[in-house]
Amino acid sequence: MKANKQIHLGLIMVLTLWVGSITALSQSLIGYWNFDEQAPGTPVGTAANSVLDSSPSYAGIGDTTAHHGTPSGALQYVAPVFPGFGSAIDFNGANNNEIQITGGVEDDFDFIYAAAQPGTTYVPRSGEFTISMWVNGRALSSNWQAVMAKGEGDGWRIADNNGIAGLNYSMQAGIGQDMTNGNQNFNQWYHLCFVRESRGAKGFLSYYLDGDRTTDASANDMIANRANRMIIGDNPDANNRNWNGQIDDVAIWNGPLDCFKCDAINHAGRDLGYTINEMIALFDAFDNQGSATITSPSTGETL
Repeated sequence: MKANKQIHLGLIMVLTLWVGSITALSQSLIGYWNFDEQAPGTPVGTAANSVLDSSPSYAGIGDTTAHHGTPSGALQYVAPVFPGFGSAIDFNGANNNEIQITGGVEDDFDFIYAAAQPGTTYVPRSGEFTISMWVNGRALSSNWQAVMAKGEGDGWRIADNNGIAGLNYSMQAGIGQDMTNGNQNFNQWYHLCFVRESRGAKGFLSYYLDGDRTTDASANDMIANRANRMIIGDNPDANNRNWNGQIDDVAIWNGPLDCFKCDAINHAGRDLGYTINEMIALFDAFDNQGSATITSPSTGETL
């Protein structure tokens, strides 16, 4: 066995010990966009529902259609965050250059429901979610430039914090403040993971930057139901805040992942080239006391 494969196996053994607060992660994943439809260098185009939701087995509560996205503008497939990830998408910052999630039930991403999901006993709690993504900002071409959002007010949005000079990834989700963690560098990939839990009539939001839990905040109230389709690359309640940079491997769960899984997603991507789908197979196998065979997309090694 090669030494680097031993290191890989050792890391995977550690990751499998990090049990999360959701079992069957594939069942609680309500949206996953890996942007691998075309090779780098290809225009994304504007065909309806052409940016695919690659969730393994679930398309949303009350939904028989996956949450596919419809792009607009002059988006481009580019080299991914890490080798083996397929492609990322470049957003040029121009107005209406974005991806609107037109497939599936719009309300799924308001996280206001409480019903059992098909094929599982897991019942999501209103106001709870996890969002994981890789993002690379090139420049700020608008105020409150949005990475992705469901809306303003007590909706949720991920954007640059316009109140601080430079690039500052932040999130607002009914907490009465924009959670941020100082300055980030332009032209550098970061892993962002936001986890919101419900605690009575309020909530609690945690922000992980490159796997480190950097900021926590108590929510003032529950998330509002925004009558908008979710958008990647803009804010549906405040248009023309379009993202200028690249985004890759976006995943949304309708429940809170624990800190170890946020950290594991970050390190498995950086160290092994594992996407969300590989990590879900691993975590599901462990949660179900089974096993999984995973081939590293970056090295071709089977673990």
